[in-house]
Parts: sequence; structure tokens; C-alpha cells
Amino acid sequence: MGVQKFVSLRKLYWPRVVQFLGFNNFLKDDEAKFRVWTGFKVTAIPFMALLVLWVFLWIFLRVNLAFYEANGFPNSLDLSDAYFEYILSTLGNLTPYLAGFAIGLWLAGLYMAEMLLRPFKLIGDYCEKASNGETVVYDPDFFTDLKLLTRFSEYFFNILENACRNKKLVPFEVPQKFTRIHGPVFETNFFLQFFLMAIVISMVVTGALYVIIADIHQDMVKLSIEYLKHGKGVTYFLAQQQGILNILIVGTLVVHTVFYVILAINLYSKVSVPAFGVFATMRSFLKGNFESRVHLIGYAYIRPQCRKFNKYLDKIVREMTDS
Repeated sequence: MGVQKFVSLRKLYWPRVVQFLGFNNFLKDDEAKFRVWTGFKVTAIPFMALLVLWVFLWIFLRVNLAFYEANGFPNSLDLSDAYFEYILSTLGNLTPYLAGFAIGLWLAGLYMAEMLLRPFKLIGDYCEKASNGETVVYDPDFFTDLKLLTRFSEYFFNILENACRNKKLVPFEVPQKFTRIHGPVFETNFFLQFFLMAIVISMVVTGALYVIIADIHQDMVKLSIEYLKHGKGVTYFLAQQQGILNILIVGTLVVHTVFYVILAINLYSKVSVPAFGVFATMRSFLKGNFESRVHLIGYAYIRPQCRKFNKYLDKIVREMTDS
């Protein structure tokens, strides 16, 4: 009985999980590719920051090696080799945590991509059901991104529903706050949500960097105690090491933050232009240009929803013309 229940639950939910993760017909589904690549971008940034830290640490250790050799460090010992042996063992211990962190980041990226596509999918789903003659209500949730498109589409579909009931399609007066918009607008909600996610990720990365740096500094001090004669110069140099390593942490976090700012702008550009295109088409249609349709060059991940929207407008015009 338990096995049958598991099988039935798997049949019910597994297709949804596969679709969310982006594996559903990946090569043909542009929406799936958009979600997967967004997840990859979100995941790659912290590891790119760690790569930058690796470069900084290599330079730092080369300087340390020169100083240690100048102060009696045995030439037979290679500080860089000792470091790489340490870092490889540390990475080996951290691999399960890094893998879990990467999976969590990827899921966060998939969620972000889903939120970006959600306004278009809500419009597409509504238009598809309405075109098929189903009774459907357009009711976007409060947390949907791309507020301009969401608010105006709700207004747009409400007017067309009334026009269908009255069997009369005439130009409507668009509110002035919408007529002043002539290009993509800054979506505060999207950037706030994205940066909150980036802050959480940065906190996790900061903790990981601090642990790695603290361990490295501790090993450097142990090596110096074991092999160097501690005069005033050596003692001062070791005291300054922690400050230098803290600068490396700050520098890495700056790079990390810059990458996420670039990613936020990149992701927003992926949906802001098609969102404005759909909005402008709706506005033009309400003003009386009933031949207006969405025609996007590029943005293949939005195109299926735009086709549904255009088909819906064709149906409205056809029915009103017949009436």
C-alpha cells in the first residue's frame, strides 16, 4: 500500500519538480534553459569570488615565503607546497558543505528565474484558458515581480472582460500615469528581493572566508614559531598578517558584491524589455489600435506566452467584429 502511494505521489509531483528544476525537454524549452542558466549564474558568482581569493592568497604566500627565507626559513622547506597541501586537505573536508551550498544557490537561482517569468506565465495561462472558452479570473498575487506589467495587465483584462460582456469594443482612455511611460521602468521590488538574497549569500560566503583565512593564518604562525627566530621584525610582520588577510576578505567580498550587482542588472534586462513590450501593446490596444500585437526580437523564453497573448487578442477582435 505504501509503495502504491509513493508511486502515485511521484506521478503527481515529479513532473512539476522536473519542470521547476529546468530539465523538462531542456533542448527545446527556452524557458527551462533560462531557469537553468539563471541558476548557474547565481551559483557561479561565489565560486568566482573564491577563485579571486585563491589568486590573492597565492600572491600573499609568495611574499611570505620570501620574507621567511630572508629570516632563516630552511630552503629545503617549500612554504607554497605546504600551503597547497593544506588547502587541498581543507577543500576535501569542505567538499560536502560546498556541494550543499552550491545546490542551495542553484535552487535560489531557479526560484529567482521563476519569479521573473511568473508575470508572463500568468498572462499566458489566462489568455490560453480564455481563448479556449474556459471561465478564468486574472488574479496575480501580491508578491509577483514586474509590478508595472502586473498592475496594468489586471486593468487591461478587466476592461476586455467588460467589453466581452457588453459585446462592444471601443477605444478606452488610459490613466495618465501609464501614458507617461515610454521605456522599461526601474522595478524596486525585484532589486530589493534580489539584493536580500545576495546579502544572505554574502553572509554565508563571509563566514566561509573567515574560517579559511583564520586557519591559514594559524598555520603561518605555527610555521614561523617552528622555523624562525622571533625578533622584533618577525613579530611585527606576523602581527600585521591578520590585517592583510582581513583586507583580502574585504577585497573578495567587494568583488562578490560587484558580480551580483552586474548579475541583477543582467537578469532585469532579460525581462524588462519584453515586459515593456507587452505593456505597450496592451496600452496601444486600449487606445484603439486593435491590430496591435506583441512582436519581440530575441527573448525566446518569453515568446510562448506572447503567442498566447496575441491569440487572445485575435479572438477578442474576431468576436467583437462578428458581433
